[in-house]
Amino acid sequence: ATYTIKLLFTNPTEHINEHKELSISKYNKIIITKSIIEQDKKHFFDNKPHKRPYFHPGSMSPKLALCMVNLARVHENDVVLDPFCGTGGILIEAGYLNTKLIASDIERHMVKGTIQNLEAEGFNDFEVYWEDVRKLELNEKVDAVAMDPPYGISTTLGGIDTKKLYHEALVAISKYLKDDGYICMASPHYIDLYEVIEDTPLEILEQHSIRMHKSLTRIITVLSKK
Repeated sequence: ATYTIKLLFTNPTEHINEHKELSISKYNKIIITKSIIEQDKKHFFDNKPHKRPYFHPGSMSPKLALCMVNLARVHENDVVLDPFCGTGGILIEAGYLNTKLIASDIERHMVKGTIQNLEAEGFNDFEVYWEDVRKLELNEKVDAVAMDPPYGISTTLGGIDTKKLYHEALVAISKYLKDDGYICMASPHYIDLYEVIEDTPLEILEQHSIRMHKSLTRIITVLSKK
């Protein structure tokens, strides 16, 4: 059998091409994986937030949105919730998997924008609520939650402390999460989610960091019920 090997370097220090010999013995860790599916890069270019009918500064990139959908273990026909939907970017990526989408946001213009953007993608199996996540009432349980809560930088917290908001939001969301469901959420590096989830029915499974700029690193956390 013939195999094609793709090289991904965490911190590339030199240009590598297919004709150059590469000694792998100098690397501390080599991870070999099997490629199951590959997303065309054109998808991310065509779906940039500013190309949608409704755009708002600070919208999440489609690449990160898809990453969060995948980390939330979303499958076809799942019910997916984003209670801080913003312009709907995360749910758009989930919608491509033929899922039912549930969105909410405390900002009315975001709710209207999400509806615009979901309709523009041709999705019709969705519900969008203008509501504070802590007061959200759903008619069904969800398989997955993917969300990017606000953290006070050019966003609205409604006068509440960030940690308190996250804690109360997770408590509210956990009521509607199926026992085998997952939550994937983004948060700033200076918020300790282990403290946030104290006295909740949730536990942290994994965390990943993404450096945004010199003063902010985003932490992507996956949680499930205990």
